[in-house]
Amino acid sequence: MPFVIETKDTGRSTFRYKKIAEKYRCDAMLLRFGDCNILWDVDFACTAPFVIDALRSELRGETLDYILLSHSHYDHCAGAPYIQEVFPEVKVIAAVHAAEVFRKESTRARMLRLDDALAVRRGHAPAPRETFAKIHADIAVKDNDVLMLGSHPVRVIEVPGHTRDSVCYWFTEENVLLGTETLGVYRHGEFGLAMLVGYGLTVSSMQKVMALPIGAFMLPHGAGIIYGEEACRAYLAEAVRGAEKTKDSIVSVFEEGNWAEETIEKATRMIVETGDYYDPSMIKARELNGTIMVRQMYEEFQHGIHP
Repeated sequence: MPFVIETKDTGRSTFRYKKIAEKYRCDAMLLRFGDCNILWDVDFACTAPFVIDALRSELRGETLDYILLSHSHYDHCAGAPYIQEVFPEVKVIAAVHAAEVFRKESTRARMLRLDDALAVRRGHAPAPRETFAKIHADIAVKDNDVLMLGSHPVRVIEVPGHTRDSVCYWFTEENVLLGTETLGVYRHGEFGLAMLVGYGLTVSSMQKVMALPIGAFMLPHGAGIIYGEEACRAYLAEAVRGAEKTKDSIVSVFEEGNWAEETIEKATRMIVETGDYYDPSMIKARELNGTIMVRQMYEEFQHGIHP
């Protein structure tokens, strides 16, 4: 394997990082830079109490300064308003499109339905409705914006593919990129790719990031960190191959089918029923993502985008 994923902070970075509330299967990552504390993605609404308890334990009276959201899916953003109630000084940063998504009542209602379903499967209490209605972005960002988080310049990299509002955050002085699911979720030697706005956009975003001189790459869902420019490029090259493999498996079903609804359903079942079921409580989200990705790829196939 041309890259190594370190799953724990070994002191190689100039900042400290820790995946918090892990025993509750949370994926929120706390980054500590000395002059500011950052939470990268926040997990679900129903797991917010666990994340808040972990933050209190870790910060011990220090402020939480920023929440960086990679995109607007509920498993990454839904806990934000609950955390802001406890840490009112924290500023939420997300893409412009994500900020627009948060303002849509229908989208918020769909997020809560999915969150409630997960709460039932995990045995958690449902999240309070009135708090979730406050979800928002304090700072809305777009491609190539440069933020100053404490004394640290951070460049925003738009990477549409998983969602239209997917962004990476590049800490340019530390030369560390915080990734997002457009660039793949790597587990057990396989890339999980939900290309919900298209294969073409996904691969284009991967190639865009591959062209950057990234020194370290933090993987989405708190999966770990990769050090070294060559290793980061190797990971992204594998992600491109993973995207192509997923595309080919779906397109092969289309080529065998009769271009009818049952062909789409067959391809969706194939996606949902394969892969790494690391968390069965997420099956509803996996079914939704599978349906969206296959329909999007079907449209691309019909218009001759795929070879």
